[in-house]
Amino acid sequence: MVLFFVLIFLTKIVFTPTGNLQRNNVTPSPTAKTVNPCAQFPTDKGEISCEEAKGIALKKYPGQLLSAEKTIRRIPSGTPPKTQIKEGKVWIINIRPNDLSIFPPMPKGPNNETQTIDTIGIIIDRATKEIVLIEPVFKK
Repeated sequence: MVLFFVLIFLTKIVFTPTGNLQRNNVTPSPTAKTVNPCAQFPTDKGEISCEEAKGIALKKYPGQLLSAEKTIRRIPSGTPPKTQIKEGKVWIINIRPNDLSIFPPMPKGPNNETQTIDTIGIIIDRATKEIVLIEPVFKK
């Protein structure tokens, strides 16, 4: 009996193709404020501020600032062949770069497709201002 009512109910459902749905394209207001990821971080003595790290990163890799993180991380230090790994207090600044031509050609993806950089992460040592580029994230 329940199966009978389920079948009747299912015959009354009308499916709408998604192509016919009205889409609301929302464009951000030009007066809308963007969130400053550095606003949440206080400045500590003997370390560069988030704002300074952001400035260093955007000067080297101009683009859109996506996020900032204050953390401790193992990072390479020095130049080859004397590169060493050390643990240090760092800023991680994530950017969507404006100019991809400043990066070397990217390796082909798993299906031999060309990969395009979407975002990059930059590690900046909070004491020395040393910069290390993290592996990029590719567009999907």
